[in-house]
Amino acid sequence: MQSQGEKHHAHTAIYRSIGISLITLFLMAPCTAGARETLESSRKIERWWGKTPQEEKTNKHKALDLALKNLSSDDYQQQENAFYSLEMLGEQAVPGLIAIISGRQDGVTPKMQMDAIYAAGRIGAVSAPAVASITSALRDENPDKRAIAAVALGKIGRNAEGSVPYLIPLLNDKTPWVRESAATALDRIHMRKSTIVLAHYSHAR
Repeated sequence: MQSQGEKHHAHTAIYRSIGISLITLFLMAPCTAGARETLESSRKIERWWGKTPQEEKTNKHKALDLALKNLSSDDYQQQENAFYSLEMLGEQAVPGLIAIISGRQDGVTPKMQMDAIYAAGRIGAVSAPAVASITSALRDENPDKRAIAAVALGKIGRNAEGSVPYLIPLLNDKTPWVRESAATALDRIHMRKSTIVLAHYSHAR
């Protein structure tokens, strides 16, 4: 069995190989913590997309298609790589995620919707266009979906302020982790209301 250090060096070698695209890098190769640190510390991470604007555009489009395809993969590493690729794509990934969350894409399953909500939260503030779709999930009958939606809105932060009226009722949700997720989300979205939010949450418990 390879040590963590050996795995790190193996992945670093893969990243530096000529012709390795970001698509292969994140969606087909395992993503270890060391590999992620190597890429995050790069001052010119954009070079993985291509040397020319057209090459970059083409590779980003391919990376997005593959990431959305693998978003609900049963293979943990493949799914995690898809999440990380979507994070790197940022704002460009949001329309595709909205199509999944809202159910506009053919063949969408509840699991795919939850994974897309989670991915939008990981992307953060630039997922603001997805807030309306994610907010709708707060009323879903599945408590896990309600909780994931609340967490995602909290990670989007102040750009998700429109969801506050829909998060507040969840402070009295019958499911403990939904209440906790809603309280945390409200606190992150509007920090100066944190005392009120926590008071509501404590009462709900």
